[in-house]
Amino acid sequence: MSREKEKMKEQLDKELQHMRFTKQQEVLKRTHPVHFKESLASLWNKEIEIPILPICTVMTFLFLSLGIWGFTNEKEHQPLQRELVEAGGNVYWKDQLEKAVVIYEN
Repeated sequence: MSREKEKMKEQLDKELQHMRFTKQQEVLKRTHPVHFKESLASLWNKEIEIPILPICTVMTFLFLSLGIWGFTNEKEHQPLQRELVEAGGNVYWKDQLEKAVVIYEN
């Protein structure tokens, strides 16, 4: 087994002998930040993995519960029945006309 590894290493070295790695300092700066600015850059360069199934399950449950809650509360809060009244050749809402008359009389 070790003979096979040595053989593969020799072949790999032979294929890559013309390639040279020249950016050692840049890589070291990224992997081992010294300054705050470099640390912040490495923080922004993080990859985040979010599992999709639990997130979708929670979002679905949230939307369904909010929808059911909104549907049940809609029956409790029915809009007021407003009545139109004609006074002085104009048409007003009855409740607004009554408020205006009370204010005007005082």
